[in-house]
Amino acid sequence: MKKIHLLFVTALLLSVNAVAQGISFNDVVIDTITGKKQIINCSGQSYTIRPTIMAGGGSVAGYTVQSIPFAPPFPIGPVPGYTTQLFTDAADDTWSSIIPLPFGFCFFRNTYNQAVVGANGILSFDVIHTPDNSCPWDLKSSPDIPSPNFIPEGLSVFNSIFGVYEDTYPVLSYLTPGVNGIYQGIFGVFPFRTLCVSFKDIPLFANQDQRNSYQIVLYEGSNIIEVYVEHRELPASGWNNGIGIIGIINNDGTDGIAAPGRNTTSSTWSVMNTGQQ
Repeated sequence: MKKIHLLFVTALLLSVNAVAQGISFNDVVIDTITGKKQIINCSGQSYTIRPTIMAGGGSVAGYTVQSIPFAPPFPIGPVPGYTTQLFTDAADDTWSSIIPLPFGFCFFRNTYNQAVVGANGILSFDVIHTPDNSCPWDLKSSPDIPSPNFIPEGLSVFNSIFGVYEDTYPVLSYLTPGVNGIYQGIFGVFPFRTLCVSFKDIPLFANQDQRNSYQIVLYEGSNIIEVYVEHRELPASGWNNGIGIIGIINNDGTDGIAAPGRNTTSSTWSVMNTGQQ
């Protein structure tokens, strides 16, 4: 979040006149990442700015994964005026309708402007999935990702981001609209928009009194992917072997990566307030 603010402000400041060793300016009105206007009172001071140029876009092929501080760019859960609740028909193990993206997102060399969300913690660019299709939940016989044999229940979940892929139960009888559920929203202004998909206090299938929360974030331009886990606990019943996957997989399963200790056959895990990029 901070780096996006800094890049945006830097671009604005560089448009004014340089004076001596710094840049002088008066009050500046900017659009912040939320799209709201803000006034910065610089009191006529002079600053030296050394910008860092980041190249965005391009053909993203290879990926690495690293831990980052737990700092979701936006709240995990509903944000009035920005987010839309998904899966309002009380269905389990299904897919959302198509979500149009106002920016192209490059994922394994291909650029996409549409996505769908799977109720079990998936964001997919394979928009053949529809609300009438099943989002597979049974991971017990699946190999680690990446693998072309990663086909849970014989169903494809290729071309996707997992964060956290596990068997959930997001039916409305267990949720309070506007408080918890699965939400998606576009935040920010060009060229620093984001798609955020939040899973807020989602019940586990076999243990509905246990609730997990996490968020998938896609960044325009940089094509960065982040997954934030606010709370993830294991089903008390041991359901689905406690599997929870954080990672990405390409369109045929031959390429991808999982966060360390977050793959199909990893030891079971529970965490609070962690981030992966």
